[in-house]
Amino acid sequence: MFATLQAPCLPVARAGNDAPKDSRDNLRTGETARKVNRMIEAATTVRQLHIALITETPERTRPLASILSRTCDVHLLPPAIDPLVIDNFASCVVLDVDLSSTQVVRALQPTRQAILARSLPSLLVIDKSIGERALAEKMRHAETFGVRNYIYHPFDADEVLQVFSPIHHARAKSETPSHNKIVLRGVSAAHRALAQTIEAPHNESSLPFETLEANTPLILEALDVWGIGPWMETVRRHHGGTYRHSLLVTGFAVAFAQKLKMRPKDQQRIAHAALLHDVGKSFVPLDILDKPGKLTDHEMEQIRQHPRYGYDLLTQQGGFPVEILDCVLHHHELLDGSGYPDQLRAGQIADLVRVITIADIFSALVEDRPYRQSLAPMQAFGIMRDMGNKLDGDLLNAFRSVVEDTA
Repeated sequence: MFATLQAPCLPVARAGNDAPKDSRDNLRTGETARKVNRMIEAATTVRQLHIALITETPERTRPLASILSRTCDVHLLPPAIDPLVIDNFASCVVLDVDLSSTQVVRALQPTRQAILARSLPSLLVIDKSIGERALAEKMRHAETFGVRNYIYHPFDADEVLQVFSPIHHARAKSETPSHNKIVLRGVSAAHRALAQTIEAPHNESSLPFETLEANTPLILEALDVWGIGPWMETVRRHHGGTYRHSLLVTGFAVAFAQKLKMRPKDQQRIAHAALLHDVGKSFVPLDILDKPGKLTDHEMEQIRQHPRYGYDLLTQQGGFPVEILDCVLHHHELLDGSGYPDQLRAGQIADLVRVITIADIFSALVEDRPYRQSLAPMQAFGIMRDMGNKLDGDLLNAFRSVVEDTA
């Protein structure tokens, strides 16, 4: 069985009608995100060859997908596929595209990087009738994608299966390390919970809090068994700054809760708060979120509205605990009263909020941003320590153990 999938776009979808229409339309990807998650889940639980069959011409390539689907899990994908799919799903990539096209090659750059980084088997479809000069040119382009084998069109089933026989054999001899499976399942569960929360308003459906809770055990297991390092490595493969940030904050916050030996129920609360803390950014235009230069006063004001937007969104959906709503609304408050949106001071800021704030700031400092490169973990911790009475000193000192695990 094979599936056709449109190119996923994983940045946060615009929640609500106040966002610009073009932004909302470009980012409504709930069904696509669900398909990607199903692909990833299959890849982590079934020892099978998972083929990303990338094509500009689905009708031409569909017979190849039918042949391969006899023994493989095959997904027909467009060139502009998100690298998350290649990183976390594909065990083989087949290209049925024109690699002499600048536009196609540009769209395939994230895929190329993933292929080369993971040394994935990659193959190119070429026409049997092609001349020697054209064939040599295609092979030259294909080498830059790590292509070492070819499939000829029109497709012959016996020839195709013979080409894939050694790839199947190599796959059978290898085992995905168990920690990769566990961490990937945890990150996928976190991503699924976040995506469903953000997509619910567009689907005119509510998201019961129980749905979020159902995804939490896999998150806690991944961080408890393997720690923050593998979590960071996996999350950094995700496309889309806001998703990546929320997933990293979740990892740092849960790892911190586990270092503090919090009860499992409190770890769950931390995970929920961290996952949802930035959902309000779905109202902020991407050209502001991703702006490489300095923000104008007006743009900064829009950014500063995201805690209120997130609070209003979750309140409208209903069913979210008060302490989670408090974190969403107040994770940018600082103990000296210089934060936003309500300029709360020390005694007004709950402990749970203080934990999320520390994880949020640390994550922002160690991430690549459009306007600066990431900082080393201990350098980021030093900046936070220099913030003095803006952060909870006792909690920050305890957080150092998490920082040391990431260094």
